[in-house]
Amino acid sequence: MTINSEIASEISRIEKIVKTVTGRDLRDKLRDHKNVMARSIFYKISYDYLCRIGVRTGAKNYVARYMNKNHATILHAMNNFNEDILGSSLNKKMYDTSVEVFGSLGDIYKNIDKRDLEIDDLKNKITDLQLELSKVKPYRKDIEHLVDLLLKIPSDKIDDAEFRIGIMLKGFAIEPRNQKTQIIGSYETIGSS
Repeated sequence: MTINSEIASEISRIEKIVKTVTGRDLRDKLRDHKNVMARSIFYKISYDYLCRIGVRTGAKNYVARYMNKNHATILHAMNNFNEDILGSSLNKKMYDTSVEVFGSLGDIYKNIDKRDLEIDDLKNKITDLQLELSKVKPYRKDIEHLVDLLLKIPSDKIDDAEFRIGIMLKGFAIEPRNQKTQIIGSYETIGSS
């Protein structure tokens, strides 16, 4: 069974979304519980997507080949989906989130033309940006204090603050330019003759 590139691109997008939501590399050979559950979520969303667009016959085989797995692996995961995924609040939440993200970007292809390909390209860019944003969020907490301080600067003093901060940043990178100067403390230097 062959799948056109647009549908393959959707399956690839599902893989990225599930990988980001679960924090698991679906291609990893590890068979620990979390990886197995992440792959089960991917199998189900991919299979449902293929069925929804009319590729019911061979859908499980395609998903198996896409992941370099045996057809029996997909069957086993699908047969245990309700118990393994829907039966666990954490797994269900990861599944629901993955479905929601994919649904917000998904598009069922009917007639492929240039506009569809442009839309697909834009959806890929949106997905990549969403995934990048999810990586950036933890660092935002680290800089919130600095942002709060900057927001307290009155608008008529912004230029002065920018100048002073620039000078301070340059000051942090000061190093002795010759061997005769030795820095003792923050305010003292001695020269050797």
